[in-house]
Amino acid sequence: MVDFGNEIKSRIKLLQRWISEENIGGIYLTPGDNFYYSSGFNADSMERLLAVIITAERSVMVSPLMLEDQIRGTPWPGEIVTWKDGEDPYKCVLEVFTNGRIETLAVENRIGYSDVLRFKKMGVKKFKFSDSMFNSLRITKTKNEIELISMAIRLSEASYVKALEEVHRGMTEVELAGILEYQFKLNSLQSVAFESIVAFGENAAIPHHVPSGRKLRSGDLVLIDFGGKYMGYSSDTTRTCAYDKIQPEMKTIYEVVKDAQESALHGIKRDSTYASIDKTARDIITKSGYGKQFTHRVGHGLGIAVHEEPYLNSLNKQVIQKNAVFTIEPGIYLKGRGGVRIEDTVSFNGERAMPFNKLSKELAVI
Repeated sequence: MVDFGNEIKSRIKLLQRWISEENIGGIYLTPGDNFYYSSGFNADSMERLLAVIITAERSVMVSPLMLEDQIRGTPWPGEIVTWKDGEDPYKCVLEVFTNGRIETLAVENRIGYSDVLRFKKMGVKKFKFSDSMFNSLRITKTKNEIELISMAIRLSEASYVKALEEVHRGMTEVELAGILEYQFKLNSLQSVAFESIVAFGENAAIPHHVPSGRKLRSGDLVLIDFGGKYMGYSSDTTRTCAYDKIQPEMKTIYEVVKDAQESALHGIKRDSTYASIDKTARDIITKSGYGKQFTHRVGHGLGIAVHEEPYLNSLNKQVIQKNAVFTIEPGIYLKGRGGVRIEDTVSFNGERAMPFNKLSKELAVI
């Protein structure tokens, strides 16, 4: 079991250092990715106020009384200030603000206008977005984070293998997606990281297809993009196979995508940029005559969120950071006919990319 206690304390210290350097009063967070990153409490947004407030001297979680015992079972090391139904929770927030004399408050860019008005009444005069700061912290992963991502991928891949055993002619995309996500639960994943993409035949040409009642037929490509959550961390994997038989051009584009994906992955070195990874894959697909059918970036960062920085596109000239975790997922999509995408998640150890995935990338006809 991963112990996040010391890690959360270290993160809070980093945030408090940033608060001091930026000369701001504090950071205000509500449930979401940065809330979890800062507190270790994996909470959903709800109608009751739940917030983390970090100042240079204090770290406080303002919580409904009903969640207190649950919070004490998490790595959260700071104070817990509770409120009861029927009470005004913003009085608790005001108490933290008063003690901290917060005039400038760091918030996320998704903050609601009603909260902005409340904070102004509490004496906050200026707001600063904290998103870019959190993004920079979250790009590089700790040993604990890499372990959790690895576990999420291992369990989701095991679920995929079991789901494929249930594939049969005439089943629908929705049915296969349901079988896969049921396997997630059996394998102790807490939830899906995103709604599974299951696409048969011509639907595989739609990169983010929503599973439908389309039934599986002989000769269909089967594209499955799947991911689960484990202790708050995500997985994201795509594999494409064929059912019963495969058409010649679909076999051709499969091999092109596989070559592009593996070349991009194995070409990563110390001075590589995120843009260079995209270029390696895109050049191979373009030279094969399918450049216009590769319609998205080659990958994205992964961690607490299934899509987070860094983004692997032609504009991102940043050199890859050590311990960054990201996907490599080129694709070719032939409208009305079918498509292929192959996606692995890797970490960068400072010298080369280290794939988490164990699933074969050889073309499978099931």
